[in-house]
Order: sequence, then structure tokens, then C-alpha cells
Amino acid sequence: MTLPVIVVSAIADKIQNEVACDAFEMVDWLEKPIDNNRLVNAINTSLAANSTKGGNILHIEDDPDITAIVASLLDNEFNVINANTLTQAKKLVSNNRFDLVLLDIGLPDGSGLDILPLLRGEDHQTPVVIFSAQDVPEETASEVLMTLVKSKTNNEYFLRQIKQAINRKH
Repeated sequence: MTLPVIVVSAIADKIQNEVACDAFEMVDWLEKPIDNNRLVNAINTSLAANSTKGGNILHIEDDPDITAIVASLLDNEFNVINANTLTQAKKLVSNNRFDLVLLDIGLPDGSGLDILPLLRGEDHQTPVVIFSAQDVPEETASEVLMTLVKSKTNNEYFLRQIKQAINRKH
């Protein structure tokens, strides 16, 4: 087991490429003054990676109401980490492995679809469920595990689909 580390330094960006140690799992590099949201996110990511729940889900969603509903539905069985921007999601994906990504398309800093190439590594393919307010074009739907439209998906169906998606992976 590796030790998760969050580095906090006034010169984090300068030393990040100079430090390498396999005994540590570098969760994040935080520059002073500390961005509190980023620190909380790094801690949550670290805790989720070391938990014994049924899988790690990255939920990329900027609507706090949807985030709260999804967390209440999934938190008992899965580790749910939320990213409310595309930038935050890219950072999480580059530093962590997730068993599933639950993706909204419309984000404040770009399209959620822009993260799809980052989820298709040679050694690891992360399943994606698009959970969006709009219908997804057929060519996009064929690139992901499934698509769910928020207004057409009840909580029971949503939970069942997420469980099936996670179980396909294991």
C-alpha cells in the first residue's frame, strides 16, 4: 500500500517535477495560499481511493442539487468524488483511477465530452455513463457505456443502472 500525500508549498509548481518517490501516492500539489476547495477535493480523493466501498465513481456535474441527489443515492455503496468543472475533472482523472465516470455534458468551463479521451488509456479503460439534461447524439452515445437523460430517469432506475455498470467492470 502506498502512502497518499498532499504537498502544500509556496513553490509547489517548481518542485513538482523534481520529486519522485514510489512509496508515496502524490494526490495533489497545492500552492500557497491554499485553495480550500482544492484541498478538500484532494483529501476526499485520497480517502475514496483507500476506502472499502464497492467502487470509486467520479461524478462530473456542476449543479449542486444534482450532485446532492446522486451522492445521497450512491454514497452508501460507492465512493463518489465530485468535480464541478472540466478542469477539476481532468486533474482528478490524471491522478486517480475510477471504476466509473458519471458525466454531465454542460459544464461551466467546457463540454464534459472533452474528458473522454483521457479515460481511454492503453492499460485502463474507464466506463462512462453520461447523465445529462439533453439527449446525446448517437455517435457520442456509441463511445460510452450508457446515456441517461436526467428528466427521464427515476432514482430507482438510475441506481440500478449504476450498479450494473460497476458490476460489469468487476
